[in-house]
This record gives sequence, structure tokens and C-alpha cells, in this order.
Amino acid sequence: MDSVQAAHVGEEVAFDFVLTDATGAFLAPTGVADYVIATIGGQRQAVETDLGGHFVFSHHFKASKPGDRVRVTTEAFRERGRRDFIQVLGEVPGRAQAVGRWIASESSRDEPDQRIASDAVDLEFYQAVVDLPVSGTGDDLDLDTGVMRFRKLDGRVVAVYAMRPGRPGFVLSERSAAGGFRVTFQPDASMLNPSGSTEVEFSIQDRAGRRVTASATLPTP
Repeated sequence: MDSVQAAHVGEEVAFDFVLTDATGAFLAPTGVADYVIATIGGQRQAVETDLGGHFVFSHHFKASKPGDRVRVTTEAFRERGRRDFIQVLGEVPGRAQAVGRWIASESSRDEPDQRIASDAVDLEFYQAVVDLPVSGTGDDLDLDTGVMRFRKLDGRVVAVYAMRPGRPGFVLSERSAAGGFRVTFQPDASMLNPSGSTEVEFSIQDRAGRRVTASATLPTP
């Protein structure tokens, strides 16, 4: 409901637009609004109502970077005559390069669709960073035994291993005089819960087979 919300870099964000009356209560769109136009960073998307009267859509922000701010607007319309704007998914005779483009109704006798309601939200993008201090044993570590696990609310566990050429993964810092070190990693959005926090666990063995562990709760708003 907030006008400004956080989203992780590369996240597929789900949106749910509903109509409300003067008291703020849910208003069924039947007979009120026929469709919604969502505009995401300059790109338009038509959204139809679902069986529950919600206009639900999602967008995968593949090109987002930390610090980006993207506005998402939604406008609900009631059709009057033919729908004002449609997205063309095939070729249209007489229209060059029409595929995938939005075109407007050209009938002078067709009334413009009536805008019923609108809303907007600004997404601020961030990159989660895991930076865990780990107490060492004093012996060399066996990097191949290291694993970082992200535990998601749906029960899934995503495992990440040490970075290798061509494979992203966690990185260990040099050991301190006391034998401790830090493990760092920048997770993808798919590894994290879409809101709240995500539990992260790390474990690794030294050459003698002794295991050390560390864990943290990663904020994922």
C-alpha cells in the first residue's frame, strides 16, 4: 500500500490493483471499469480483471541496478465503444512495424474510454549483500566443503558454493591473525524472500575435518 517500496535487483515484482469506494472498501469492477493500463518505466501493459475483481500483473525487472527508481502507474478505464488502445501482437495491413506496438482507435465516432481511477508506486531497487564473520580453527580451509544456504519461506533451500571461473559464488577473505575470516556474496533475487527477511547459513570444514558455521538474518524488504 505504500507509495514507495523496495524491490531487489532483478526481482519479478507482483502487483495487485483494485478499485475502492469513498470509504476505502473494495469495489467490484463489473460495470465500473473494464481494463487497466499499467505503465512500467515507460512500457505499457494491458491488464484484465480476474475472477475476484482484482487487476493482477507482474514485471521482471531484469535490467535494474542498485539505486534505480522506477515508477509504476495504473489507470482503470471503462470502455465506450471500441477500446481506445490495444497492443498489436501480429502484423496489421497498412501499418509498418505494428507488431508489439500500441495503436489507438481511429474512428471519429467512437467516444474515448473513460478513466475511472489511477494510482502509482515508486520502486527503489537495492542489492542484498551477505557479509558474515566466521571464526576459524587456525588450520587451512577446504574450500570445496564450503556451502552457503538461503532458506525461503516456502520451504525451499538454495545452496551456493565457492566462486569458480564461470560460476558465481561466495568469496572468502584472508584469515586474520586469530584465524577468523569473512565470507561475502551478492545473491540473486530468486534466492531471497520477496519481503521481510531471509535466513542465511554458511558452513565450511578445515583440512582436519573440523566444521565452522555462521548464520544471519538478511533484510529483504
